[in-house]
Amino acid sequence: MNKFKIEVWFYLAALVLALFGHTLYPALALSTAIVIHFISHTEQKKQEGAKKGEVFPNEKEELERREAEESFSYRLDGETTVEVFPHCKRYEEQWVGDGQSTDETYEYEVRDTQVFARLTEKAVDSILSGKCQEVLRGQVLEDAITGKRPLDDLNTHYLNRMKTLVLWHEVLGPLRYFILNASADRNLQGFFASEQKRLSEAFSKADAELRKLGAVWSERSSYYRAPDGATPEVKRAVNDYSTDENLRKLGISFYELCSKNQTLDALNTITASAVRA
Repeated sequence: MNKFKIEVWFYLAALVLALFGHTLYPALALSTAIVIHFISHTEQKKQEGAKKGEVFPNEKEELERREAEESFSYRLDGETTVEVFPHCKRYEEQWVGDGQSTDETYEYEVRDTQVFARLTEKAVDSILSGKCQEVLRGQVLEDAITGKRPLDDLNTHYLNRMKTLVLWHEVLGPLRYFILNASADRNLQGFFASEQKRLSEAFSKADAELRKLGAVWSERSSYYRAPDGATPEVKRAVNDYSTDENLRKLGISFYELCSKNQTLDALNTITASAVRA
């Protein structure tokens, strides 16, 4: 018999006893029915809240405790910090530059050895224009980005990028390996070692070919560029080599080549910690 039926029987008992002149028993039956009603109502709300993604206070405390225990962070570069929360499959990326900062929140999921994510929240805080919420609950707030002004090439490109980021897309670079290492329920050390070897060889080959074209590595831009005074032909050759389509021949992407140092550092850290363990 479910709680609803028990609750009804207690209400009926209270009514019958009250009709026959009893004073104590109706009160007990009525109070018991009220307690059962409260418990049933609370559980029903929890079930409805779970479907909507809501979290009740005691559950929220447990979630925050687990997040604090399992979360980890790393510095992607001098201006960007990423904090990962494996328990709720979420990561937060904070960028701080001259006079401006951005806070982004992504939800992610792991599929075998791939990681996919989508942007759910983005806020920008600028000394010049103040705080602005650009993405909310996975929706791009176009008016906030464009300022209700006619679109030019720059903010059209930015707006299109935001619309791409709120869709599920593959995560590459160091973040992919840190998430896999934290989320895997199986031993992936063999995979990490093979990725370390594959990427090291691809990066070395790309470096050699780009340097043959006269390109130099720029720490500031984290990529190869044509040297100062280079001819238009050299600049064009470096740019053409740097496309995803061309780099795919080496099994890497433009972003992976840009983040080659951070990616190899991440894999070195992961494999070294496994050896120590």
